[in-house]
Amino acid sequence: MNNGLDRAQYLNLSGIQDWQTLLDSSLTFLRKSWQHHWLGLPALLDVCIETLIPLEWRYEPRIAAHLHCARLVAQETERLAPLSWEPNYHNRLHFADALTSMTILLAMERERSGHLDAYWASLLLLTVTAHDYLHPGGNNQNKFEIENKTIEALREVWRTEAIDTESQSRVEYMIQHTDPQTIAHNHVLASQHPFELNLHWSTVLMNEADILASCTQHHGSQLGFQLAQEWRAKDVDLHDFIATPQGRINFLRSALFTSAPSKILKINLAIEAEITGLQCQDPSLSS
Repeated sequence: MNNGLDRAQYLNLSGIQDWQTLLDSSLTFLRKSWQHHWLGLPALLDVCIETLIPLEWRYEPRIAAHLHCARLVAQETERLAPLSWEPNYHNRLHFADALTSMTILLAMERERSGHLDAYWASLLLLTVTAHDYLHPGGNNQNKFEIENKTIEALREVWRTEAIDTESQSRVEYMIQHTDPQTIAHNHVLASQHPFELNLHWSTVLMNEADILASCTQHHGSQLGFQLAQEWRAKDVDLHDFIATPQGRINFLRSALFTSAPSKILKINLAIEAEITGLQCQDPSLSS
C-alpha cells in the first residue's frame, strides 16, 4: 500500500508495547495528519482492513460487499466534507478516531480469543465508518433522530452498492443504538451472555469505539472542547458546561466499558485515575 501513511506511528501492532500506548500513539498520529496533511478516511480504512481481515477472506462475497461499501462511504465523506459546514466534533477526525478505536478493540479480541470472525469484523468496520455519515452536528431532539437520517443516506448508497438484507438490518440497528439514550440498555442486553461477536456485543463495541478517544486523558479534554463548540453553534443546552472540569467528570462517570477487549485495555482504571486527578486539582468538584 502506497498512501504515504507511516505505519510506524499508526496501528503498529508489530511494535506494540501495550494496547494503551498503541491507542494513544495512533490517535496522536491522526491529529498530526489532521493538522498538517490529512491522509483521508479511505487510506486509514485500508490500514484497518489490512490489520483485521486476512486477504483470503476479503474475497468472500458478503465480506467483500461490506468492505466495498465502507470504502464508498469513506470516499463520499471526504468528497462532501468541503462542500458544507463540517461539525467541530462530529467530523472526519471523529470518524477516524472511532475507526481506529474499533480496530484496536477487535485486534485485542483476536489476541484474547485466538480468533476473529471476519464477517462481524468487516460489518463493524462498515458500521463504524458509516455511523455518523452526514452528521449535521448537535444532538437528538427525538430518539434516533440523527441516526435515522444517517440510515436514510446509507439506503441511498445501498441502492447501487448493496449489501445483503441481514447485514443491512444489523448495520441499521447498530447505528440507531449509538443514540446515547440507548447505551445503558445496550450494555445490559449484552451482559446477559458471555462476550462474543454477535449483534448485542457488537453494538456495545460500537458504543465503546464511539467514545474511546474522548475517554483518554491525552485527547479527551480537547474533544470535549470541540463538542462544546459544535453544541454552541447548534444552540444545544449545556454547551458551556460540557467542557468544564465538572462536565468532564460527569461525562467520564457516564462512560460505560464492559466488553472483554475494553477490560484488557483497562480503560475504566484510566477513567477513575483521571477523575481522581481532576478532583485533586480542584477539591470543590463533586466526589
